[in-house]
Amino acid sequence: MQVKLTNVRLSFFHGFEARDYKNNGVFKYTTNCIVEKGSANHKAIEAAMLAATEEKYPQKGAAKLKTFRSSNNTTCYREGNDDDDASAGKMIFAAGRQKSKGRPKIVDRNNSPLVEEDGKPYSGCYANVVADIWTQTGETPGVRAELLAIQFVKDGEAFSGGGTNPDNIEFDDLSVEDTDEGSEDLA
Repeated sequence: MQVKLTNVRLSFFHGFEARDYKNNGVFKYTTNCIVEKGSANHKAIEAAMLAATEEKYPQKGAAKLKTFRSSNNTTCYREGNDDDDASAGKMIFAAGRQKSKGRPKIVDRNNSPLVEEDGKPYSGCYANVVADIWTQTGETPGVRAELLAIQFVKDGEAFSGGGTNPDNIEFDDLSVEDTDEGSEDLA
């Protein structure tokens, strides 16, 4: 069930470079979306999760979804962290895409493609996100979300650890003429 989220805040954004965050050899592009409870985005996610679960478990979808929600590891949508100012009182929608399927579509406001060097999107910005919500059966059943596309909407305060470009860091020029006056031995 495809869902389009509008104007959500991204966190833990890794859309340009796939990473093996579970150390299991499976590289993924990932992002979390911070969603306001009761919003149109919230309702769309809930409806898509129920539809996807009902598709796999006819007449039992609601009950199965409730079971999945009993563990944060079996659903792509969960309560935010009360210790985190950005997600406290909100919901977190987690979506990923395996590297083997290719990078998700990432575009600017005018639909022109973005690359990492553009500096957007990033953790803390606002974006539109398209994902496919599906139900997994087998050994690790649950409701998952595959990240399909991201459109940068607007800047937001970047979250710490959100990928500062080291090329933008500058140091003071410490080069001085080598003189005996006032020089200290730094060894």
